[in-house]
Amino acid sequence: MLHDTGQLIICRREGGSLESRLVPLFTCWYGEKTVGMARYYTAAQANVRADMLVQVERDSALAADMYAVTEAGEQYRIVQVQQVADEDGLPWTDLTLERLGTNYDTDF
Repeated sequence: MLHDTGQLIICRREGGSLESRLVPLFTCWYGEKTVGMARYYTAAQANVRADMLVQVERDSALAADMYAVTEAGEQYRIVQVQQVADEDGLPWTDLTLERLGTNYDTDF
């Protein structure tokens, strides 16, 4: 898979409920994948949405409580992190993303 869809800014949320903001941690290239029916319904059973599925280089620092921001400024909450290998045996990380209803403030 080519990881040339764009770059994601991986962030953590900081601050209280009224003044929350996203603080950037690092940037990575990603490739967009298709959200399959099994993943879609599994997310629905967990009361989350699977709005987007992306693949990034393997990174053990990624966690389900982080956020991802696209180059277009779209903000997503990471709801699942899955370590996978492609057909060549290369390690990757799949991220299931849920689109935020309201965007957080950012400094970037």
